[in-house]
Amino acid sequence: MHRSVRSLSRGLALIRELSVSGPSSAQQLARRTGVNRTTCYRLLQTLQQDGFVSFDVKDALFGLTAQVRMLSEGVSSRDLSS
Repeated sequence: MHRSVRSLSRGLALIRELSVSGPSSAQQLARRTGVNRTTCYRLLQTLQQDGFVSFDVKDALFGLTAQVRMLSEGVSSRDLSS
């Protein structure tokens, strides 16, 4: 079996937390997910560059974009039952 990719798991944890909690600061996300603050910033920058996360400069909060919905658009009810 192959080793897991920890950075992918951490990035998904950030997406999951934003989905549950809504717009949050990097510090809040780091604390709630257990991801190191510096790593959290780098992952959020990557997710922002890829269009999955936005950053509100005024409030200094990260949030999900509509592009996240694309991740589940190809999922059928049959896929969910297996």
